[in-house]
Amino acid sequence: MALAFLSSPECPVRCALEISKGIRETANLKLRMGVHSGPVYRVQDINGENIVAGSGINMAQRVMDCGDAGHILLSSTVAEVLKETTEWAQCISELGEVEVKHGVKLHIFNLCVGQEGNVAAPQKLQGSSACGPMVPRKERPEGGTVITKLLELAQADARYLDELESLRELIVVMFTDIQVSTDYFQQRGDAAGLLMMHSNARTIRQVVEKHGGRVIKTIGDGLMATFIRPIASVNAAIEIQKLLGEVNELRAEHERVAVRVGIHLGTGIVKSDDVFGDVVNIASRVEAQGAPGQIVISQALFEQLRGSHFNIKELGRFHLKGLNCEHYLYQVIWATAKEPPVLAPTLSSVETCKRPSQFRIQLIKSGSPGPQHPVTPQLTIGRSQGDLRFASDLKMGALNARVFVHDGQLVVEDLSDGREKVFFRLVGGHTLQTGDVIMMGEQVFLFRELAEAMTAITQLGASLDDIHNVLENPVAELARIEPNGQVSEEFPIRWVETIFGRTQGNYTFPKDKLMSRMHARVLQRGEDFLLEDAGSLNGTFVNVRNKTRLVDGSAILVGAQLFRVLCSSG
Repeated sequence: MALAFLSSPECPVRCALEISKGIRETANLKLRMGVHSGPVYRVQDINGENIVAGSGINMAQRVMDCGDAGHILLSSTVAEVLKETTEWAQCISELGEVEVKHGVKLHIFNLCVGQEGNVAAPQKLQGSSACGPMVPRKERPEGGTVITKLLELAQADARYLDELESLRELIVVMFTDIQVSTDYFQQRGDAAGLLMMHSNARTIRQVVEKHGGRVIKTIGDGLMATFIRPIASVNAAIEIQKLLGEVNELRAEHERVAVRVGIHLGTGIVKSDDVFGDVVNIASRVEAQGAPGQIVISQALFEQLRGSHFNIKELGRFHLKGLNCEHYLYQVIWATAKEPPVLAPTLSSVETCKRPSQFRIQLIKSGSPGPQHPVTPQLTIGRSQGDLRFASDLKMGALNARVFVHDGQLVVEDLSDGREKVFFRLVGGHTLQTGDVIMMGEQVFLFRELAEAMTAITQLGASLDDIHNVLENPVAELARIEPNGQVSEEFPIRWVETIFGRTQGNYTFPKDKLMSRMHARVLQRGEDFLLEDAGSLNGTFVNVRNKTRLVDGSAILVGAQLFRVLCSSG
């Protein structure tokens, strides 16, 4: 029997639990159930009866077929949504990946609530590595070994690389990312918040397709899409922002949704179901520089739009990972009568600050604003040296940081010897690099990756799963650092979206009271890993490397001192 639910993904799960309970109490039936969320169509059968059909039904059956008597199995589509809510997170366990009909691979999760469900691993998955003991971690292979193994993907067929070259074409790639105020989740609940996110994602998808674009994949709360025509991509981005802006006018402030959009034009490997290459990497890095409510475009796309009717303003020069020189970025101004509805400081504040401005940093003590210090034209901070001194702060270096104005923008530089690091609070996304130090609550992590392996994704048109299947070790991880500087635990980044939180996510830290329920996420985009704060209360911080640009309203952490960045027109 197949049952279809056209509302929340919680409904079929609650129904499955009720069915399980009813059978257990009144009958001696052996029943297994599978739950999946996917596309279905309302059609009429030969008798004129209304029924549903489509791939969503087929996949649900294949999920069910993986189970034994008593199992309530979930696909990853359902499980990942439910795991973000406190009610379900502790009831869902990952079983692993199994290959079903037509070679399709399904990621299966098991649901057990009290006496309902079957805690044993299904027979079909008992041979899966996900259900067996963990394999001891091996030493990370050298880069040359990595490349050798990855090239085996191509060497299996001598024509493989030639075929990839034939798939290269000029294309526009767009990334979007949705953000909702954390107050909405707190007041309406996690399930309602997730449903609203999915509804807005569906709206964005419809707009993309209306303008001739193609949605390639969803990544976390955003999506990746491609366009043939540059003008169409910008028209789609503007319509997305205006539609969400109109809806926001009818919502209370804490219920408003904002989306940031990044677009780039370049050559990529265009397959039937995905796109690979530098065009994807750069588009992701462009989007990461924006903030909710913005449309940011690359210089390559801007050149194609010269003479168009769009209102485009230069944002300035930015250092993007993988590019030897600074890269000009531009903002498409889509709002008319009022500013874009944003939930965080935006790059438009940088554009504003390029006029004669006053830069200040404000000390924050126990959450309350303290004295403000003007940056004219620079300000140094240290324990025993500098313009601002904090003699009792043992976490601060003698001369720890410099904040200064460069080319109309406020910049922070770490002056320490590397032991007393300076951190900045994430506003938008941050493209991770090996050696980045990240703070979430009381947790301190070191990011490490096999850059050569990620480069192979671009060169070979491979997916993250392809790379993991070849290598014995994860291509990226966050390693937890203890106060003595030693690594105590490693958290592999094995998924397109990896979530860290106190009670929700792939990795949880229930004893960390400074960490939010869902604190931060790492997204895999092309050959990059993008770190985003998930609307946490205390923020996600990354160490300053070289010189880092600051925006109005962002924050820096020097030693134990927290400063907020303020910018106003002079």
